[in-house]
Amino acid sequence: QGGTFAFLSPTLSMLSLPSYKCPAWTSNRTLVNVSDPIFIEVWQTRLREIQGAIMVAACFQIVVGFSGLIGYLMRYTGPLTIAPTISLIGLSLFDTAGSDAGAHWGIAGMTIGFIVLFSQYLRNVSV
Repeated sequence: QGGTFAFLSPTLSMLSLPSYKCPAWTSNRTLVNVSDPIFIEVWQTRLREIQGAIMVAACFQIVVGFSGLIGYLMRYTGPLTIAPTISLIGLSLFDTAGSDAGAHWGIAGMTIGFIVLFSQYLRNVSV
């Protein structure tokens, strides 16, 4: 379980800002004291700001959902617009998914098995 892909855009946009570059004193991991209050404050501040951006994105999604704007836009948005967008999101996460699946073969195999089971064999089963 994890966050929806909609929360990736505020997170990645904030992490690409120049103010979110790692400080120079953290370039050598062996010299960084992770229990140092300065180090803790740096990453906790960043995490708080990212959490705030995700909350704003979630509120925006709620407003858009309740306003009916999606139903209006779906008249002009077809599968030729949605399919490439979903494909690009999936392709951008391919490296992360590949490295995680390579580290956890059992979980990756089980996930692929469930995807095949649910999409091919259980789609006609009424619940």
